[in-house]
Amino acid sequence: MPTINALIPARAGSKRIKGKNFLEIGGHPLLAYAIAAAKSAGIFQKIIVSTDSTDGERIALQFRTEVHYRKPTDAEDDATDFDWVSSCLESSPDHTDYFAILRPTAPFRQPETIRLAWRTMQAHPYATGLKAVSPVREHPGKMWVVRANAYMEPLINWAVPGLPAYERPTQSLPPVWVQNASLDIALTRNPTICHNVLGAKIIPFFTRGWEGFDINTPEDWLLAERLIETGAAQLPEIGGNA
Repeated sequence: MPTINALIPARAGSKRIKGKNFLEIGGHPLLAYAIAAAKSAGIFQKIIVSTDSTDGERIALQFRTEVHYRKPTDAEDDATDFDWVSSCLESSPDHTDYFAILRPTAPFRQPETIRLAWRTMQAHPYATGLKAVSPVREHPGKMWVVRANAYMEPLINWAVPGLPAYERPTQSLPPVWVQNASLDIALTRNPTICHNVLGAKIIPFFTRGWEGFDINTPEDWLLAERLIETGAAQLPEIGGNA
């Protein structure tokens, strides 16, 4: 039976919402909901919070999860998932087959979301990674690049018979999906063998409703609060110690 750990990134730096991973929403820090969902999913050997913050450490220990202390270079604005994931995997003494990345900024991810994604990954034994995606709101077939000569060119030049994509109805264009913050699942060996997180054979996980909603801006935060107040979206339940 394949094994899997959960990695939860919670760095202190955030330009648009300062310290957002540790701010309270619905009565608990944003980070706490990622931990609670991971615990309730019941599939992980370990849950590890990767942080450079004393607030992140405090919350992780409060909810009885392991802490990976990030190097300063792995917490900078231009640091990649590959940087902190590689460091986290190297510092963990055990070697599970897979790991999942559960970002705190997707607070409406439920335990069943995680379990379904894990079943999806296991159903594709040749896949190296899984990434949560949702339909794009603005189709790239309608997007443009402005060149130095002041002329515009379509971002994507699809070979579609007849009219160019930007003159066709959006519903007639191929569906396009955008990644969201809900979760990733990947083989533990990817960073070493493939030199990236998800490898070369990536399958989609189609999130539903608000599962993939990502808090990035103050407007997102206000919308999340409104969704909670109206019951349009639900946060994972948090017990005494998650």
